[in-house]
Amino acid sequence: MRWIFTLIMDVKDEEFRDFLLVAFSNIQKDCSWWSMKSVKPCRDFGKDVPNAIQTFVKQVKRMIEKNNQLWENLKNSTWVEVFKGDTRSLSSIVDDFVDLILFSHPYVTSYEYFDVHKLSIIWLEHVEDLRTIKRRFIGNMSDKSKGIKIKSSLAVEIVKELAEKDRRLSKAVEAYFEDMQISFEEMDKVLKDNGVVVMVIGNTKLKGVEIKNAEVFAEMFTCMGYVVEKVIKRPIPSKNLPTVRDPKTGKFTSSNSHVKVYPHEFILILRHSCHLPVHKRSC
Repeated sequence: MRWIFTLIMDVKDEEFRDFLLVAFSNIQKDCSWWSMKSVKPCRDFGKDVPNAIQTFVKQVKRMIEKNNQLWENLKNSTWVEVFKGDTRSLSSIVDDFVDLILFSHPYVTSYEYFDVHKLSIIWLEHVEDLRTIKRRFIGNMSDKSKGIKIKSSLAVEIVKELAEKDRRLSKAVEAYFEDMQISFEEMDKVLKDNGVVVMVIGNTKLKGVEIKNAEVFAEMFTCMGYVVEKVIKRPIPSKNLPTVRDPKTGKFTSSNSHVKVYPHEFILILRHSCHLPVHKRSC
């Protein structure tokens, strides 16, 4: 892996180097002792680790094929610009108004997103303090409340109910709802009047408390003057994610005897209302 990484970093063309780094990042878990059944960094010394060079070449070829398909579809019709940033400061990144915002955001303390990307972070970020990176992720267990008023009575009730069972976890959930509200307010700053927001989200349970993410986020948006136009409920499509959780610990598990985490998900379609005065868009 080190040899591949060194060769990539010697590539002079910055865009092509980034393309190769994406491929390199994608094979990290496959070409390591990381257990394929675990989201967290967990070694599996019985794993049949594939040849890194062959896997990398295969990944690059697959990306080239898909990239060519993308540009063929976009040819002569669409202009695309990609930004890297945090949705909690979206308005400082996007300097124009947009018609549509489509997203699928982090789930509340489902798993540490830092752990999911840990190998890539170590290889690509060149960071000395991993804890600093970990604190950037929305939905991590170390988050603490920022003291922001959450514009959802349902979210407040969920946090209170959870606090009776696990105070630390309730604080993490509260911080999660605060971060998501900040993100939504930033989206509102860049969305045109009559613009549309589409989000994909599922509900779950923590310590026996139902975390109704879809309802909470719909309430947050309606408090900002949005109208819920449509809610689509669908079975979870196949994903390379754990699907069951131990009801006692709240941890993901591969056992089929535990609680199904995301049996279905919701697609919320909301429209920005240009008829409601800005100063009245609050709850």
